[in-house]
Amino acid sequence: GMSVGGAPANVACHLNELGRAVTVVSRVGDDELGREVLRRLKGRGLDTAGIQVDTAGIPTGFVVVTMNGSIPSYDIVQPSAWDAMEPTAELVAAAAGAVVVYGSLAQRDPRSRAAITAATAA
Repeated sequence: GMSVGGAPANVACHLNELGRAVTVVSRVGDDELGREVLRRLKGRGLDTAGIQVDTAGIPTGFVVVTMNGSIPSYDIVQPSAWDAMEPTAELVAAAAGAVVVYGSLAQRDPRSRAAITAATAA
């Protein structure tokens, strides 16, 4: 079945469960999968106000995991909205004075890399 994941999302969920204030910053597509991601994160008690919704037609990113016995293989589907994160004033404000946790995959595109750089500099 489908699950919301990725190391930064997992860290956010665990910190939230420990009672820490968490702001999730990412980008989803303006599609059913993006709405489902937002629903599931909210259902875990996470603040999703920092998640950008792409209105330019880039879909929500996802990874297809295939198991060969106990060995997983990953197909990271492109294009992906998380690659188009923008360094908005809201993103920078959310990161100010905070610990910023991000995954290496989110840095593969210059747009998201710029957003992460802006967040870590806040």
